[in-house]
Amino acid sequence: MPSKTSDAPSRNESTEEDSEIRHRDMTISGAKNTYDAKTRTADVMISTGAAVRRRDMWSGEEWDEVLDISPKSVRLARLNAGAPLLDGHNYHDGIDSMLGGVIPGTARIEDGKLLARIQLSRGSAKAVRLAQDLADGIRMNVSAGYRTHREVRNTRSSPETRTAVDWEPLEVSIAPIAAEADAYVRQHESTRASPTASKGNAMPNKSEKTRVRNELTADEIRKRAAAEQSASKKEDDAEDQDDMADDEDEEGEDKQQRSTSLERTRTRSRSADTSGNPVEVERQRVAEIMATGREARMPLDVIERAIKDDVTIDAFRAQVITALARGEAEIKGAAGAGNGGGASFEVIRDETQGRAEAMQEAMLIRVLSSRREPAVRTPEQAEWVKMRGLTDQVSAAWRIYDGHDKPRYDRTRQYLGMGLVEIAAECLNHRGNIRTPAQAYDILQRAFHSTSDFPAIFENTLNKTLLARYQLAMPTYREISVERPFNDFRPHPQVRAGDFPQPQPVTETGELRYGTTLDSKETVSVLPYGVIFSISRHMIVNDEMGAIDQILGSAGDAVLIFENTTFFTMFRANAGAGPVLNQDTRNVYDATNHGNASAAGAGGVPSVASIGTARAAMRAQRSLAGNFLNVPPRIILTGPAQETAADQMVTAISPTLTTSVNPFSGRLRSVSDANITDTSWYLFAEPGALPNFVYGFLGGATGPRIRTEEPFGLQGVRMSLEHDYGCGAIDYRGTYRNAGA
Repeated sequence: MPSKTSDAPSRNESTEEDSEIRHRDMTISGAKNTYDAKTRTADVMISTGAAVRRRDMWSGEEWDEVLDISPKSVRLARLNAGAPLLDGHNYHDGIDSMLGGVIPGTARIEDGKLLARIQLSRGSAKAVRLAQDLADGIRMNVSAGYRTHREVRNTRSSPETRTAVDWEPLEVSIAPIAAEADAYVRQHESTRASPTASKGNAMPNKSEKTRVRNELTADEIRKRAAAEQSASKKEDDAEDQDDMADDEDEEGEDKQQRSTSLERTRTRSRSADTSGNPVEVERQRVAEIMATGREARMPLDVIERAIKDDVTIDAFRAQVITALARGEAEIKGAAGAGNGGGASFEVIRDETQGRAEAMQEAMLIRVLSSRREPAVRTPEQAEWVKMRGLTDQVSAAWRIYDGHDKPRYDRTRQYLGMGLVEIAAECLNHRGNIRTPAQAYDILQRAFHSTSDFPAIFENTLNKTLLARYQLAMPTYREISVERPFNDFRPHPQVRAGDFPQPQPVTETGELRYGTTLDSKETVSVLPYGVIFSISRHMIVNDEMGAIDQILGSAGDAVLIFENTTFFTMFRANAGAGPVLNQDTRNVYDATNHGNASAAGAGGVPSVASIGTARAAMRAQRSLAGNFLNVPPRIILTGPAQETAADQMVTAISPTLTTSVNPFSGRLRSVSDANITDTSWYLFAEPGALPNFVYGFLGGATGPRIRTEEPFGLQGVRMSLEHDYGCGAIDYRGTYRNAGA
């Protein structure tokens, strides 16, 4: 995708380091382009400066991404070393996806544009077709894969603008769709020849200098400058060890040490052999300026400006000495002059952290996409998921894996084609092919037992896979209860507030009387549960993602069954009368004291008459202050024995007689559960309006969690599934029980 010119960020800015690989598309114009059929080469614009709108697939957040096209922001070392030309960013097919490459040394920045010259392969059928299309004048799109190392965020724009001020192109690809319409192959008359080294002792020409600068301002120069600085520091420490002065003279001594360091740099420069290739002359100049500037703690933009303006090393040393004479504070002020006087802060993100996040997302997508079994199976479940604001991670993973959506991290794409063993090898920085099962076993064993990121990546993937299906499930008990938070294992009071005080008559003196409220307290506790299981070595070594997903899916189903069974054991306690409430030491369902159950021997199947009686009893329930609640039933709960009769009572019909009208059609929804083994059935008000039963998890968790008990060994990986869950009754006024018949 195309690179972009940088807009000046607002004063409200932040920078962060990001290691994701992203793509931007460009266009190659076939008409009057620079393609040379004899050499199979063409000039391409890798970036023209257009902004690109980005969107986070998971959160929906949008932002405009801008790439700063300047020598100080673009690392050109990889392009100038001969980066590959790929077919649609296909990193995984090796040499089969290579259509050619960037000609070494041709990547350059001119007039705010990033340019390079590519050469097509003679051994690729796709490259042969591409060559013919370019020769025929057909427009082609170019997409660059790049990594952002540092970006500046402008939060005042809408949407937020993120400007990459340190980024690195990694490869160039032929892509089907372009993001920038203004990118094209340069005209023959305006195209520069590929930079080549001059012969003899002549000074290098402008394009040659540009190439050398671009190479040297990347990792090579950074490493050289760091080495120079380290060597100088060791020499300074050795010389100054016996010359320590009082604290009052430290500032002056520091300046003297820097001047001494500059003199040593000058001596090294004079002793160097610069009479050879002019390319080496330019390399020497850039290296000396970088080393001298770093030793003197000069701002990086000052150093790079000197390199760009062809300042000689002696002239640059004079600038440094002048700056030192003005004092260290002035140098620091110059370094911060570009901040616009506004408040800014930097958020530095470790590149290995970004890699671990991308690996974890790639592994999760592969696991969830392996079986092609949906997590949401019915329209009712889809509505329930939507109502709770949940995200179907399973279907989202399918769309990303099939290429319909983008992953959260662009770098994720490069890991989607890797198996578990390959990701483990990447975490270990292993180099070379993995040819035998013994090698795979050794890599996995080392990855699980090392301090690499792989154990955490693997465990987090398992947890997210488990929750992806578990959170979308719709067990019966959740339809008739509400979720409450639990901070610890102690009994948690579940307070049901009384009515708002009724208005009282105002006295003749204008006095307002105080009203009173009554509260009802019940307690519910969360208990810890757990089980040990293992994922076999065979599944991990053979990269059987479907089997792993099936195990975790089964684990999630088992937890849901456990929760449902635990809830209905509590719900059906005391021969179906329910648990005892603290407020009056009575069972939840009590015909005499609560009026929410059928009398002994008066039960019957769900019918207009029996449901009407139950509805009337619920309407007659009073609040703690003695007022009618007037809450209608919304759910009829049955076991298998009464399920058909209940479905008949909620089904819409077209009656011919008024006596045949179904008064409960559209007013009740039928829910059935096999844990109700007798003929009893129940009515419930909407749980959110008048809750009778609650459930919850410890510490705001949304489900079970997995931990690695024993790292990779002969039996695979031994895991523990832990789950903290609790449920209980808190009221009786919003439900009714009929014993059935």
